[in-house]
Amino acid sequence: MTVEDNGHLDYQIGGWTLAEYVAEECEISEDVAETLVSMFSEGKEVPFIARYRRNMTDNLEAEIVHQAFNAYKIARELKKSAANIVIKLEGVSIENREKEIVIAKIKQARTMAELNALYAPYKAESIRDHAALAKKLGLESVALAILRGESVSITSFIDSTKKGIRDAGEVKKGAISIICEKIMQQTITQEFIRTSSQVRDSTSANMFLISTKSRKAQQMDKNHKDILRYQKHFNYRKPVTQVSDYEILAIKRGEQNGILFSKIEIDKGMSKKFYEFARKNFGHRFHIKHNDIFEETLTMCYKYSEETIRSSVMRILLDRAQRKSVECFARNLRHLLLTPPLKNVPIAAIDPGYANGCKVALISESGDVLFTGKFQLNGDRIQQKQHHAF
Repeated sequence: MTVEDNGHLDYQIGGWTLAEYVAEECEISEDVAETLVSMFSEGKEVPFIARYRRNMTDNLEAEIVHQAFNAYKIARELKKSAANIVIKLEGVSIENREKEIVIAKIKQARTMAELNALYAPYKAESIRDHAALAKKLGLESVALAILRGESVSITSFIDSTKKGIRDAGEVKKGAISIICEKIMQQTITQEFIRTSSQVRDSTSANMFLISTKSRKAQQMDKNHKDILRYQKHFNYRKPVTQVSDYEILAIKRGEQNGILFSKIEIDKGMSKKFYEFARKNFGHRFHIKHNDIFEETLTMCYKYSEETIRSSVMRILLDRAQRKSVECFARNLRHLLLTPPLKNVPIAAIDPGYANGCKVALISESGDVLFTGKFQLNGDRIQQKQHHAF
């Protein structure tokens, strides 16, 4: 089950409102933001609001109205994602108090990085699954005892007839899964992941965007048009702080076409930073006898933290690029969109296109739509395909 974007996300997820988010992002009053959100939800577009509703928006410039619209879309997406995460958490077997705390934090999250960090410990096929299995085997008590700094006999939990606790190695592995889950759920751990996912010089110096040729592309002719189109991204490696918006969009298009494979690479500097953080905040809790368990727990925790950071950074890069692309398009069209309409003149508008045809619309002197359609500059494509087939 997922939440559909039906215009009532403020009510569904609680926390902050769309108007609060827009007001903060655009530095406008909350009253004006509330008015804008109401008009956006009714389907009114930026040019219409900027031109005909200035009296309702405190005379905001079109640029600010457009920024508000972008913030509105981001806020709705955050609300939708948060609502879906809350629904998923309802089916997770965790203590009610813990669940209430996590859901409260999710409702207040204002970035995808925050949401990812909060949800990471509870994702399906994650550390939670391993920890749940270990708990069923009765290993929660040993894990909590180790976390309290007690000296525990691992061998006393061995049962040679049960898979998962047949020897000391399996018992230790199960206890580590539970301890890892507890550490990943700590607020300070989630904050570390969130701050480490930010794309700025001070926090992301150890991260790189990597793009290589996909397996499919490796089997293709080197002169294939798609190979030639994306070949400059076959050996691409650049710090995430230096990745251009057009580059990330091109790489993602290459992935969608099956030509490229991309990932975020994190070098050893990040793992060193994580281990220093974890030893400082959790190392004192472990008895010296269990130093090996502590170190193995950190290895497991870093594995899951790194996965979350990778996905968050990639999402941040793509969201930023898509937003900037729309803003650039809007700036280029601004003088056209805000041009006063021609009076008493019929108008034909054409959106040219070679591969997919030209779209055309005709409106009357009074603005009524008379005709819409599409035509091909190079003849009917279906007929062409049939012609080539014979």
